[in-house]
Amino acid sequence: MLFATLTTILASFTWLFLFRVIDFFHREPWKALLTFFASGALAVLVPYYLPVIFDFGSGKGGIFLDALINVSLVEEGAKLLFFFLAFLIFRKELDDGPDWLVYGAAVGLGFGAVENVLYAWKYGDLVLHFREIITLSGHAFDTGILLFGVWSVKQKKLNEGILWIATGIFSHALYDALLIMGQDEPIYTPMAFGVYLVSIELYCLMINNALNHSRYFDSKIAMPARAVRAIMTSIFLFLGLLFLLTYIREYGADGIGVFLFYSAPLLVIIYVTVNRITSLVLVEKKSFPIIPIFPFQYIGMDLGPSSTMNRFVIRGIPYDELDFVSYIGETTEIRPVNRNFDYFGDTAEIEFTGKVYAKSQILFYPVRFVRSDDPIHDDRHFYVVPKFIGNKEQGNYVIAGLVSRDHEINNDSGDTVGGGFCCWILLRKKERPGIWKDFVHLMNI
Repeated sequence: MLFATLTTILASFTWLFLFRVIDFFHREPWKALLTFFASGALAVLVPYYLPVIFDFGSGKGGIFLDALINVSLVEEGAKLLFFFLAFLIFRKELDDGPDWLVYGAAVGLGFGAVENVLYAWKYGDLVLHFREIITLSGHAFDTGILLFGVWSVKQKKLNEGILWIATGIFSHALYDALLIMGQDEPIYTPMAFGVYLVSIELYCLMINNALNHSRYFDSKIAMPARAVRAIMTSIFLFLGLLFLLTYIREYGADGIGVFLFYSAPLLVIIYVTVNRITSLVLVEKKSFPIIPIFPFQYIGMDLGPSSTMNRFVIRGIPYDELDFVSYIGETTEIRPVNRNFDYFGDTAEIEFTGKVYAKSQILFYPVRFVRSDDPIHDDRHFYVVPKFIGNKEQGNYVIAGLVSRDHEINNDSGDTVGGGFCCWILLRKKERPGIWKDFVHLMNI
């Protein structure tokens, strides 16, 4: 029980840290977050003591109905009830759209944490290797989606709100049902993972839209994505080491192979989840359609100066936006990546004036030339475009693209025709604190 309790506390804190960081325009106080977490933990009492309501049989339809009525409806209903008990205490903290998604996730984490300890008590510690990653965060995503629906109803968007409340409940039920069916027919297990991945994407689109319409929106603020990804990865690797020791204790030398077999898909899940959550497209008042899709996409070309390749990329922004928004309102020197393919000579100075959404490249950063070694066409509109995939850095510089357009781009028009790619440029990275200093900073805000 000690191992189960300690690893669950560590995993829960790690996920809670990530969900808190998401709302980086106005981070929520730890006191409120931990209260909502505790309310989710107490919600476990309802399904634990409530007897099974209906017996639907052992067929596939019966398994799904059991997961829907006896599990998902009961568990999500209990979370919602205890959420509102905490809401009565911290009502003033929920003054913005993202708050409902963050506190909803905290309630889900609290519920999943206690459930994990109970499962370890019944089935042994090794069951937590899967549950600390998938089940724990799955509870958070589904409850967050449900609370987004409640917030939508509060905003007088009744149809949308009912849809997302039903989606949170249905997603929970479908995931559970597929896992149960996967015990007899393994083909259903990857389908359950698919449901989990879709829940990630739905949650990220919801939090993205909520942040874009946040009353605290600030175009000069961005998530320190590199630091958050490194912190999350480090903690989960440490957690993995603890489980490796447990596998060895249980199976001897064979435990290493068993651990690696189960760890491979979990590492992929962690990578996709953390990268997707830290890849939000933040543009004021911009709304993206919320549709059930996977959090990654397949592309066929590296948008870089070197090579072409086929690969999967995370949807959203696969770079650290802080490298760019920190320059908004400032002037900085740039230089070409390749002196044979320059546009402005050996060096130039540009001023970053903001950021706009463009359909072809997600975000463009409009810039103005202050100085250049060679003459440029000053009648055109210039934009810096982050490099999405491949090698994005060179020493202390970030690689980016310089593009020009005949007409100015705004958030409504998106990208426009009439213009082209100028050259790849090197933009000096601003000095930032180390990863663990960033961690202390993020903890204290």
